[in-house]
Amino acid sequence: MTEAGRVQTCGLPGGMLVALRHCSAFHNVWHMEDKFPQSESQPNGNVADARSESAGAGGSQCKTVSMPYEIDEVARTALVTGVGGYIGSEVAAALRKRGFDVWGIDRTQPAGAVWRGRFIEANLGHGGSIPSFEVPVAALDCVIHVAGGALAREVLQEHFRSELDLIDETFRDNFLSAVDVIEATRGALRQGGSILLTSSINALGSYGLPIYSASKAALHGFTKGLAPELAAAGIRLNVAVLGTVDHPGVRKLHEADPGHFERLQRSIPGGRLLNAPEVAEQLVRMSSNEDLRGEIIVIDNGQLAGGANSD
Repeated sequence: MTEAGRVQTCGLPGGMLVALRHCSAFHNVWHMEDKFPQSESQPNGNVADARSESAGAGGSQCKTVSMPYEIDEVARTALVTGVGGYIGSEVAAALRKRGFDVWGIDRTQPAGAVWRGRFIEANLGHGGSIPSFEVPVAALDCVIHVAGGALAREVLQEHFRSELDLIDETFRDNFLSAVDVIEATRGALRQGGSILLTSSINALGSYGLPIYSASKAALHGFTKGLAPELAAAGIRLNVAVLGTVDHPGVRKLHEADPGHFERLQRSIPGGRLLNAPEVAEQLVRMSSNEDLRGEIIVIDNGQLAGGANSD
């Protein structure tokens, strides 16, 4: 399908060229080419924020020209949310290695992330209606919903406070965003297609952050209730429960406490935290497992079994 669009070419440091293709047929749909440096977005994990706050290419010189381009249909198509973050970008990379054409979703263009795919700008769970976006492809094979996380406001609280705006935003980011994605994509998924949501061990253990923990626990009950209906339509719905994922963003979150990760890793039976590429591989494998329906599976290298970190 050929659509009239425009290509924006930006000169970035080091002579890197990036082409942003905007399709006039869909609001806020972009195609990105070449590689960007990894963003400093908030991390995922039991005390972290996977929502991407990707920075723009400040100081770049851009020019815009009009030209047509092709949107190619391939055998397998995937949609990944939170692609501006460390885990989401790794999930997209793992899917591309397996031959998928990958569409990414985030609240802003991930101009600071490693991204080579088509992009939909959407603030999931925060729209005036659900779904808040349209899927611009005829058929999808899998959806992996990574976006979400704890808000810094709650992480920094010494004691629980029942602030309604914090509760509302946390549940929009973590629960309503998943409902949004499911409602937008269920009609586009092929028979045998998969929707994989990501939760946190906060929903299962005593790690503090009660609002965030409750928002992730809501995903578990929602999945158990909806999975039979989707299974009857040929769609597999499951939840991956993640522990703390080791990447630069989560390291930065705890930089004031140099011994935090050493103490944390001593409490994990597996001896270490999983990193973003490892978690991404596990998410893609779980998504492709045709025997899973309505399952809630922990991916944490034994962190939950080791109990809450005492510090």
